[in-house]
Amino acid sequence: STLNIIVSVLYESNWDLWQQWMNNVTLKVPYMVLPGNYEATCADHDAFPYVLSAYLDEDKVNSTSPKSTINYYSCPPSQRNFTAFQHRFHMAGEKSGGVGNFWYSFDYGLAHFVSIDTETDYAYSPDKSFARDVNGDGSHPTPDQTHITDAGPFGAVHGSYNDSKNFQQYQWLAQDLACVDRYKTPWVIVMGHRPMYSSMNATYKKHLRDAFENLMLENEVDLYVAGHVHWYERLYPMLQNGTIDYASVVNNTTYKTNPGKSMVHLINGAAGNIESHDTANRPRLNMAAYLDEENFGFSKLTIHNATTLSWKFIHGEGGLVGDALTVRKGTSSTCNASGATGSSCSSQCSGSSGSWLLWLYCHIYCSSFWESLKH
Repeated sequence: STLNIIVSVLYESNWDLWQQWMNNVTLKVPYMVLPGNYEATCADHDAFPYVLSAYLDEDKVNSTSPKSTINYYSCPPSQRNFTAFQHRFHMAGEKSGGVGNFWYSFDYGLAHFVSIDTETDYAYSPDKSFARDVNGDGSHPTPDQTHITDAGPFGAVHGSYNDSKNFQQYQWLAQDLACVDRYKTPWVIVMGHRPMYSSMNATYKKHLRDAFENLMLENEVDLYVAGHVHWYERLYPMLQNGTIDYASVVNNTTYKTNPGKSMVHLINGAAGNIESHDTANRPRLNMAAYLDEENFGFSKLTIHNATTLSWKFIHGEGGLVGDALTVRKGTSSTCNASGATGSSCSSQCSGSSGSWLLWLYCHIYCSSFWESLKH
């Protein structure tokens, strides 16, 4: 229909405009992306007076509808199921054994970065896997049986959709984290669109934690960096049971890692939003060391060496540093102080495992004798 053409033009022109705006950044520095909720389809949801339902489903411009009717079929085929996101970027999925722009990893300096998909491809993900609803005879669900953000899965699922361990994304993540060479990249940082913990009340956080938190802790991930919530929030290091790891808090602006026990959680969804910031509408939770619901800005991560990194939230207007954090290695997760005996001190998947350089690194550089001199 004519409307579908209009929708396609508007959606793609928004992508074009945004990428043109980003040229000042992407021409100068590497720009890595990961999937978020607004990349799934041409519309995310509808609310009273249901303008989108009238626009997408009834071919009515500048009109309203008595109820929300948007569904998987409301957007044109080329504007759903993360199609634009899949075709406009080329991340390291194939190179790292992941899947396209959805989940992948790469090394940069002293850090191993991992990008995961928090929208699809795990149990009870926010975007329901459309493929599991295709009937045995090949027919598809009716519109009222779908949601507009239904998408994926983009990897294989071996067994029940209700167990994250059956998903290719989980299996890939387990292998990727197990194969990190801590000699080369002592810091491991995982990135995902949605946060596992936040002052914002949302049900998706529990499903995300159930899917990936234990796996990340087992593999001694240092930081989990997220967005989604339209504010800036720095949490205290969090234990798996949802409580603060006070043993890792040196002071309000300095943490030390506690490998296998807790992770540092950072949220910056405050790069900019025409609808302004999210608001918690309740007192700040104890887990939040810093919460900014007023300023837009970006974050800067600096990895100084194998034992120290810093993180800053910089205001977009004026360039002031709104928040600063230093993270130091606690009981060194780079190497076991007693020698190369732990999984954190040698990589079973690395070509450098067992080399004399690794032996020197683990027995001399990572010796507890030097720890006090590194800070």
